[in-house]
Amino acid sequence: DEWKAEVSRRCVGNSRLAFAVSMAFASPLLNLAGAESGGFHLRSNSSDGKTTALRVAASVCGAPEYMQRWRATDNGLEALAMQHCDAPLLLDELAQLDPKAAGEVAYMLANGSGKTRAGRTGGMRARADWRLLFLSAGEIGLAQHMSEAGKQARAGQELRLAEIPADAG
Repeated sequence: DEWKAEVSRRCVGNSRLAFAVSMAFASPLLNLAGAESGGFHLRSNSSDGKTTALRVAASVCGAPEYMQRWRATDNGLEALAMQHCDAPLLLDELAQLDPKAAGEVAYMLANGSGKTRAGRTGGMRARADWRLLFLSAGEIGLAQHMSEAGKQARAGQELRLAEIPADAG
C-alpha cells in the first residue's frame, strides 16, 4: 500500500517512470515467457530524471541501493548479471564504463552468457549464464560512447541496448 501511494501513483502520466517500473516487473517473467534478455538505455542531458527512473525501478526490488553503476570491468558486470538472474539489472552512468568494452558488454548482457573460459588444468570452466532485463542511464548513448574509443557501434549492439530519450517532452 505504501509503495502504491508513494511510488506507483507518481508513474501515472509519466511514460519513462511507467516504463522503468514495468521493465522491473517484467524481468522475472522472462523465463515463464521463454523470452531472451535485453536492455534499454535512457539518454539525455543531466537532471532529466534518468537516475530517478532507475531508483523508481529499484523500488520494485527494494531499496534505492539496488541500483548499480556502470563503473566496473566487463568481468565484474558478468558477475553482477549472474547475481541479477531473473531480476532487473539497473545501471547508472554509462560513461563510467570503459568505452573500448562498451559494445562487447552490451552484447554480453543481452545475450545472457559470459565468456567461455579455461580452468587451471586446461579444461573448460562452467560458463556464466543469466536471464534479465537491464535498464541503463547516461548522458551519452552507446554509439557515442564507443566512438570515444574509435569504435563503431553495430546494429546488433544498438538493438540489444535500445536507446530511449529520457526527456519525454
